[in-house]
Amino acid sequence: MSNFKSNIRDIEFNLFEVFQLGQMLGKPPFENTSEEDARVILKEAAKFADEVFGTTYEEGDREGCQFDEGKVTTPACFKPALQKFIENSWHLMDVAEEHGGMDMPHSLVSPVHELFTAANPSLFIYAMGSSIANVIDLFGTEEQIQRFGAGLFEGKWTGTMCLTETDAGSDVGALRSKARKIEGDLYYIEGTKRFITGGEHDLTENIIHLVLARVEGAPEGTKGLSLFIVPKVRVNEDGSLGESNDVACAGIEHKMGFMASATCQLGFGENCNCHGWLLGGVENKGIRQMFSLMNGARLWTGIKAMGLASTAYLNALAYTKDRIQGQDMKDMMSKSAPRVPIIRHPDVRRMLMNQKSKVEAMRALMTKTSFLMDQVKAAGGPERAPNEQGLVDMLTPLVKAYSSEESFLAINDSLQCLGGSGYCNDYPIEQYMRDAKITSIYEGTTHIQALDLVARKLPAAGGSVYNNLLSEISAVAAEVRNDETLKAAAELLGEAVEAVKSQSDHLMAYFAENIYLIGLNANYFLSSLSELICGWLLLEQAQVAKKGLEKLSEGHPDNDFYNGKIATAKFFTSNILPQVFTRKRIIAQKDTSAMDIPEAGL
Repeated sequence: MSNFKSNIRDIEFNLFEVFQLGQMLGKPPFENTSEEDARVILKEAAKFADEVFGTTYEEGDREGCQFDEGKVTTPACFKPALQKFIENSWHLMDVAEEHGGMDMPHSLVSPVHELFTAANPSLFIYAMGSSIANVIDLFGTEEQIQRFGAGLFEGKWTGTMCLTETDAGSDVGALRSKARKIEGDLYYIEGTKRFITGGEHDLTENIIHLVLARVEGAPEGTKGLSLFIVPKVRVNEDGSLGESNDVACAGIEHKMGFMASATCQLGFGENCNCHGWLLGGVENKGIRQMFSLMNGARLWTGIKAMGLASTAYLNALAYTKDRIQGQDMKDMMSKSAPRVPIIRHPDVRRMLMNQKSKVEAMRALMTKTSFLMDQVKAAGGPERAPNEQGLVDMLTPLVKAYSSEESFLAINDSLQCLGGSGYCNDYPIEQYMRDAKITSIYEGTTHIQALDLVARKLPAAGGSVYNNLLSEISAVAAEVRNDETLKAAAELLGEAVEAVKSQSDHLMAYFAENIYLIGLNANYFLSSLSELICGWLLLEQAQVAKKGLEKLSEGHPDNDFYNGKIATAKFFTSNILPQVFTRKRIIAQKDTSAMDIPEAGL
């Protein structure tokens, strides 16, 4: 049985009514995908996610991964499900046509990935070998692409990225893995990596690791890191498999959630015979190469978090419609009043609206980012669309960090809606919560994203991308103030722009005044900017919904959907967006008590 629930109507609303993706489809570079194709793909993806991935979710969690003598066994239901995924070519959506792929727009790939990862994130993460192949295709030599790319693109192999070490997590530049040149682009690799997702498993015949290591004599820190293609089993020049490559799994982590995803500790070159191929044949470029993969992984992390929050919300919604308990609050003094479904209770309604507005806000943020990526591609690259690319760069840490933090809180509300039942594994919410928590940690913690936003993304291009964004949001707020239905929401949005601008001004001053104030307040600012942008996107959705209502006849099923969109924008701007005003005051106070307190006093 599958507990997965999708919201195709909201996905299509974002794509085709708000961002009008249909106008981009059918034209270069997306000439092979029509709007009709896209709608069919979304429906088929939701069906596949439900019937294939969703039915393995609970079973995979209960069975988990098993480790024995260096081998990892995944849940028995995973291999046939993954095989169906490959047979139906779902792994080829974001692969270039020259490699047999469909080269579809990010705006379509992202919601499809939302559906799969919400149905079973542990299974879907094994299916992302094409992302490793895309990095090899982008930076590798022709010989490397031919040797390693084909097996990944075909879905015969999976891949990983190997950064973290015991003493080098967020501080990547401190890693100790070493590389010693043999000849050409071939090196010996030696080192230990931990927290490697899918580092060892029984689902495919080979695993291709992208390993960060330092070549002997290279500079210290991140500048001296190189990226190597290190297969579990060596690959011959013709793409056939050779001998084992001295890559050993020492164990898997025992985790809070994500039980069916093998999180491994890997040893490379324990017998001094691990071969790695220097990506692109160029040393000391590993960080730049790895970040092309990391940024995609960060977006996927936000998508995963949002997808889990979405299906959790929809499960909670269904439960509250069926669960009968208590009287309607307005009849609470009447002993004879009938018991009602708990969806009638104000606090349950508040929790449902909190979930709905956050999920739809995060989906809008994800869709906006994906659509900008498509605009960059359609323009011919970042050089021809610098503002759009700048926005992608700025929104990426928001998608990752804000979605991962708020999804966990939204799922908490889902669990609360079910009461004691939500805490039990008879219902899926507790698993959603456990599986969502990791999203705020891996691919760079929330604070790493916040520091990246404040230190790199805000000042980029002289601050023009950020300032242009605030100006655009202000213009929308000013325009919508003339709409009686949305006037209050627009006024709050306009005030929030000024509050967020005040926060960023303070932070820029703190770089010279007291650097600790950056560390203490960067997370606050990331949340404020995220909520400002989400409020803006939901307000734009409400405008589109109002126009949609004008075209509908009475009784049309979309009446409820559009009215729901208007209510969601109002709720978010009234109940969530005002937090930016509190954070403005917090940041302005320059409080350093967290640093001033003696360690012994903590």
